[in-house]
Amino acid sequence: MVYTRFVDDITITSAFDLEETSYPQLIFRIMGQLGFRLGKHKTSFGRLDDGFEITSLCIENGELDVRREYLEEFELYLRDAELLAVGKDPLHGYRTQCQLSGQLHFIAWVRPKRKRGLIRRFKAIKWDEAHKNAVAKGLFAIRPTITMTPSPPPEWEKSFQNSSP
Repeated sequence: MVYTRFVDDITITSAFDLEETSYPQLIFRIMGQLGFRLGKHKTSFGRLDDGFEITSLCIENGELDVRREYLEEFELYLRDAELLAVGKDPLHGYRTQCQLSGQLHFIAWVRPKRKRGLIRRFKAIKWDEAHKNAVAKGLFAIRPTITMTPSPPPEWEKSFQNSSP
C-alpha cells in the first residue's frame, strides 16, 4: 500500500482491492485518533484503469491528466477573463489572475503538453483591464478557505503536560 497526499486529499493505493479488506476501517480509526474527520461522502474505491479519478486526476489515453470537467471549467473562466479584459460581460463568473494561475500551474504540472498553449492564452489577457472591469461590474471572486487543525488524542495532551523540557 502507498499513502499519498495532495493538499487536503489523502489517497491510499494498492495492487489489491482495498475495499474487500479490513484496511479501510483501520485507516478511519487511525485518522480519527489523530483528530481528522473523514467525509464518508468523499471516500470512494475504484481502479484507475476503469476511469476512477483521484484529486481531479484521471488516466486519459494511458497518461496522467486532469479530469475533463476540471480543464473545461478552467477554460470557461479563462474565457471569461478574456471577455472582461475587453469590457464584455463574463458568461460564468469571475476568477482572479492569481486563482487561474494556480489552476494553470496545476494543469501544466500534471500534463506538461498542455502548458505552452494555456500559458500563451493566459499571458495574452490584459489582467489589469479584466480586474478593473470586474470591479466596475460589481463582480468579485470568492476564495473558499478550508481550515483543518487536527487535535491530538487526549492521551497525547496528558503526556505533553507531564513531560519536562
